[in-house]
Amino acid sequence: MSSPIVLFGDEHIVAQRTTLKTRQKTWSFVKHTGRSFEISINGDGNPLFTVETKHWGKLRTLKDTTGTTICTLNHSYLSSEDCWTVVRDNKTLLSVRYTWSPPGCSILFEGLSNGHAEPPQLKIHRTSKWLGSFSVQLDSGEEMAKSRCTNMSPSFTSMLKVSPPTWEMEIPENSDLVLAALISVILSDLYSELHLLMI
Repeated sequence: MSSPIVLFGDEHIVAQRTTLKTRQKTWSFVKHTGRSFEISINGDGNPLFTVETKHWGKLRTLKDTTGTTICTLNHSYLSSEDCWTVVRDNKTLLSVRYTWSPPGCSILFEGLSNGHAEPPQLKIHRTSKWLGSFSVQLDSGEEMAKSRCTNMSPSFTSMLKVSPPTWEMEIPENSDLVLAALISVILSDLYSELHLLMI
């Protein structure tokens, strides 16, 4: 396996294969604006991280169990190329670009080598017809994680979904938990954008 992508320090690295559960806690009739998230390991009810949304969905803060802000997600409604950027200490760590055909997104890291010859890039591809599951891969095609929505109908009725989604993400050992949590939140938003009637 390639060198792991570590953005947020060794204290957030998992020693074994882990399943993260990301639950969107709230919803709104206007996309993005009212969402908040809770991320835990194996859905044990003890949140590792929480995500709050402010400024009509343009700013999200990811916090640890002590309430300390780890990073922010900044949203641009005018750009599909850098629709999300993740910032810590006034430094942009990564940007997210949506792709509509096929549905998915790319995550581009800025100024990160981590043992890679070039800054790594992640590609997120759908693995089900109704967009209920995704694979997170390096450019080489190596799978780094896989994620699925656990409370959607695997049929066309998923297009009418209005209840907040819950996601499970399987990540290998030596993964960065904060990065995995960010990807889960980004996926939840992408899923909503691809389901026009979903809030």
